[in-house]
Amino acid sequence: MTISDVMNMDIPDRFGKDEMGDYTDEVWEVIDQLPEEQQNSVATGVSKFVFSLNEEEVVKIPFDGMWQEVDWDEFDGEDEEDFSFTLYDNNYCEIETSVYADAVAAGVEMFFASTKYVGVSKNNKPIYVSEKVNNWYHGWKPTPSKGSVEKAEQTESELSTDWLAVAYEVYGDDLVNRLLDFIHDEGIDDLHRGNLGVRQDGTPCILDYSSFDW
Repeated sequence: MTISDVMNMDIPDRFGKDEMGDYTDEVWEVIDQLPEEQQNSVATGVSKFVFSLNEEEVVKIPFDGMWQEVDWDEFDGEDEEDFSFTLYDNNYCEIETSVYADAVAAGVEMFFASTKYVGVSKNNKPIYVSEKVNNWYHGWKPTPSKGSVEKAEQTESELSTDWLAVAYEVYGDDLVNRLLDFIHDEGIDDLHRGNLGVRQDGTPCILDYSSFDW
């Protein structure tokens, strides 16, 4: 599958999961357009649909919002088995491209899996490509020294101490401190372990850094 194939896909207008995090018909509609290899690589959060494009890149498509169940119809007093779609205020993939550009300007881009806008689908939905990295839980990572572990444990940050310890070990104090200042200045949050990653060479990075705000 190539990026041209991706841009020939039909992405539903109200693209998103339900409030329980389950796939909706709209999400399955997109999955069914993917070859089996890409179907097996699909990963989703609350704001993005992601799948592997090749050995070096993943495709990211922003969710438009979330489907939520409507339990009560205040007009006729009857229970309804229906869903309403709540639009997000933000395109979180676009936020990611902006943050990455700022990271490059600040000289801390090595801490972030790069994300770029590449075009639109055939029905004008934005498509993005991001650097492919391993999830922090599954990738190989170097063993940090005792000093790096102690520094990480003493650092006030939403970032996990094990990720920070490896960051101190690989990048050094100055760059990590610049990263922490950058995260504060940009207002980046939601940096749980699921949004942290590590490259094949063992360098730690953040793979999802758009935050999330209703």
